[in-house]
Amino acid sequence: MDYLPPLVSKIDLSGFSSLQNLSVKRCDKLEVLPITGGCSSLEKLCILGCEKLSKIGDGLSTTTCLKELDLDNCPDLSSIPNLEGFSSLQYLSVGSCNKLEVLPITGGCSSLEKLRICDCEKLSKIGGLSTSTCLKELDLDNCPDLSSIPNLEGFSSLQYLSVRRCNKLEVLPITGGCSSLEKLCILGCKKLSKIGDGLSTSTCLKKLDLYGCPDLSSIPNLEGFSSLQYLSVGSCNKLEVLPITGGCSSLEMLCILGCEKLSKIGDGLSTSTCLKELYLDNCPDLSSIPNLEGFSSLQNLSVKRCDKLEVLPITGGCSSLEKLCIFGCEKLSKIGDGLSTSTCLKKLDLDGCPDLIWIQDDSLGRLNCLRELAIGGFSEELQEFPWLSSIQYLSASLLVLKLTGWGKLKSLPHQLQFFTALEELTIEGFEGVEAFPEWSGNLSSLKRLYLSGFGKLKSLPHQLQFFTALEELTIEGFEGVEAFPEWLGNLSSLKRLYLSGFGKLKSLPHQLQFFTALEVLTIEGFEGVEAFPEWSGNLSSLKRLYLSGFGKLKSLPHQLQFFTALEELTIEGFEGVEAFPEWSGNLSSLKRLYLSGFGKLKSLPHQLHLPTTLENLTIYSFHEIEALPDSFRNLSSLKCLSIDLCDKLMYLPSVDVMRSLSKLKAMSITRCPLLETRCERESGPEWSKISHIPHVYINHRRSGFYAALGDIFKYCICSMNYPVSTHEISDFSLDVEGDADRA
Repeated sequence: MDYLPPLVSKIDLSGFSSLQNLSVKRCDKLEVLPITGGCSSLEKLCILGCEKLSKIGDGLSTTTCLKELDLDNCPDLSSIPNLEGFSSLQYLSVGSCNKLEVLPITGGCSSLEKLRICDCEKLSKIGGLSTSTCLKELDLDNCPDLSSIPNLEGFSSLQYLSVRRCNKLEVLPITGGCSSLEKLCILGCKKLSKIGDGLSTSTCLKKLDLYGCPDLSSIPNLEGFSSLQYLSVGSCNKLEVLPITGGCSSLEMLCILGCEKLSKIGDGLSTSTCLKELYLDNCPDLSSIPNLEGFSSLQNLSVKRCDKLEVLPITGGCSSLEKLCIFGCEKLSKIGDGLSTSTCLKKLDLDGCPDLIWIQDDSLGRLNCLRELAIGGFSEELQEFPWLSSIQYLSASLLVLKLTGWGKLKSLPHQLQFFTALEELTIEGFEGVEAFPEWSGNLSSLKRLYLSGFGKLKSLPHQLQFFTALEELTIEGFEGVEAFPEWLGNLSSLKRLYLSGFGKLKSLPHQLQFFTALEVLTIEGFEGVEAFPEWSGNLSSLKRLYLSGFGKLKSLPHQLQFFTALEELTIEGFEGVEAFPEWSGNLSSLKRLYLSGFGKLKSLPHQLHLPTTLENLTIYSFHEIEALPDSFRNLSSLKCLSIDLCDKLMYLPSVDVMRSLSKLKAMSITRCPLLETRCERESGPEWSKISHIPHVYINHRRSGFYAALGDIFKYCICSMNYPVSTHEISDFSLDVEGDADRA
């Protein structure tokens, strides 16, 4: 294989009449593929990752028996031979050929079934496609210069059509005859203003997805689309009407998101009684929706941020409804009386609807299957929480409850004391409450408790000590608390604990040392703490630890080295730390490490020994470091490395170190201007250190051959023997890996 690359440039493929399969992969220095004629039996041609390939021999035009042609990641390839008369061609794929301007399908590709074109930045024309009426799949993705595509009239075999990120495309020319079309996806076509009226004849359509087309003001009528099962429309800012006029009898899912001017959904939706899921989000001009009476299959209904919607017309018959979410609908004042008939409802979320002050008496109390309830965000003029009296009848069955309050409420709703079966309770935004009632200790079945936004409380509610079954506890926004009570240590069953916003405390609560079963611990916003206590090393069962906002600490707590069961560690906001300890290598179970906000750290020490078990490492906001140390060599298990917001970082570990990380499959570099420049493909001095990594993202954009192929590519080197007689070759494959010398 060491001698293969120089030999490649000398091979002449003229007269290879038996050659059926030709594959050339990752031959970075190959400039010309010498197909000069006579390859009359060639059926499959695959060229991948030949970064300097600029020409394919004109003899390709004579290989009219070709069935599959795959060109991917040949950025210097500006043209390909004419494909006229390729009557056997069934599959054509062209990707990441950045200089290619024209795809020369000039006619005669009568057998073409699949055409895929992606990431061809300069492609402006596809020729002759209109005669390929046997086409079954057409996929166009990220061709920003493509302003038009051939007419698709009469494409009676077309089943799948996907057009994504073609920013100059103004019209999708479906003029009729696409009678077999089942899936249509249009995404991120910023100038698309029209979809051909012929779409109205594609009544076999099963899935229609329109997203990110801000100039699209209308779509063809969808009347009679009896096969349509999935319809999604998002971020089409000029669209005013969704023309469902009837006959969409198979529709199971309708999703409309971020359509700012949408004011009407066709009344034909009322006939789509097979609908199972309906999602409406951020449609501020939508003032009404069709009646949902008789939607006996509807299971999930979500309406969010529809500011003008006044009534949710559930008038009856939604007997299968299991989840109902209504959020941020500022003018919603009524939910239809039919809610009381939705007796299968398991989850109800009503939040951020200040005008919603009326629901039919006892309608909530009849929801006997209700297990999860979240309510809040009512008018701040209310003096008490509405509706809790009616749901008091559900106290024996309700398992999850979330209440979001407001400043005028001086006490917790007294009805809470009856919900003795609750397993999860969230109470937030009760800024006016100064004390917890005694009865709150009755909730002894609680396993998960979340308390937030009780700024007037001077101490933690003592009633918490009776929650002996508690496994998860979150306490945040108790700014007035200056000390933790002794009884906190009684909660010995805790497995997950989240503490945030206790800026007045000078030390960590010593009661934490008794939480020997604790597996997940988050501590943030303890700005007054200057040192970690010795006992913190007792938390040997911890698997996940998140520490943030300890600006006064001068060094990382040495007690962390005793957390030998720790699998995930996040440390951020330790602005005073100037050096990393050597003991970090003792964390023998650590798999994920996130480091952020070490503003005074000038460099990572060369003797830094991170655990060899580490699989994911993130380095974020290290503003002073210029280089990553060669001690990264120890990270033999590392799979993913992410570097973000490191302004002065210029150097990665040495080439030898980076290539020794054999399991490293993904790397991300974001907002690191100096390093980004040095990692530019081919030209950057750091590129050779990362060119072998399968998935490299620089500022969220993929870079390099492997990344363009994604997970589908196998990283291997294929051996090859040369036969004596070239005319006997039937299968020829080149696959040269990474940084080998190539010709």
